[in-house]
Amino acid sequence: MYIKSGNHSTSVTGKLIGFTPKAVFVVNGQNVLVYVEKGGSFGGVGTQITLNGGEAVMCGNCVGIKKNGRISLYDENGRPAGSRNA
Repeated sequence: MYIKSGNHSTSVTGKLIGFTPKAVFVVNGQNVLVYVEKGGSFGGVGTQITLNGGEAVMCGNCVGIKKNGRISLYDENGRPAGSRNA
């Protein structure tokens, strides 16, 4: 798939989970990759979020890993942002 920002586009491999005004979340294998706009194009934030047998879901402006009745949340920079009940 391609992520487009202005006149720039970036090719990424995986399945789109969702997006926010600042980030795009993509599942590739057993990892969630986070892409953010950098200087007019999109690039990875350098953090891979492991699914560990869970399912990736969008929760507002965060991506969540749903597993065993809990959702572990990660922000638009791939950092942990708490958890909640599924």
